[in-house]
Amino acid sequence: MAGVYLVCSDLTARGYMAFPAAEGLSYDVVVAVDDKLLRCQVKATRKPKAIPQRKTYTPAYLFFCRRMGKLGRRSYAGNEFDFMALVALDIKAIAYIKLTEAKQSVQFNREKMTALSDIARVL
Repeated sequence: MAGVYLVCSDLTARGYMAFPAAEGLSYDVVVAVDDKLLRCQVKATRKPKAIPQRKTYTPAYLFFCRRMGKLGRRSYAGNEFDFMALVALDIKAIAYIKLTEAKQSVQFNREKMTALSDIARVL
């Protein structure tokens, strides 16, 4: 829930109307943009992890984008939300990505998280 509230706060500070969605939906935040309501799926992680398949420790924020629910038992359908907000809680950074950019999993270092923080590029 910390990620959801951080995204709502960020979007509100940027001039958008954003609020948490109801429980049980496939998206977490609803954002009003012009005359449309857009659905945002939020994925959050507490801290960087070692990237798999690397011999040396390379810290990165790892997000599993295509699975939902406890233990990732279900996959998202292609039309369940409009964009994603990937949140690094330890540095309070948010990367906004289009649904088409969301692979099975994505990993970003701190600089890439910052580079993808512009919501206008997604909307």
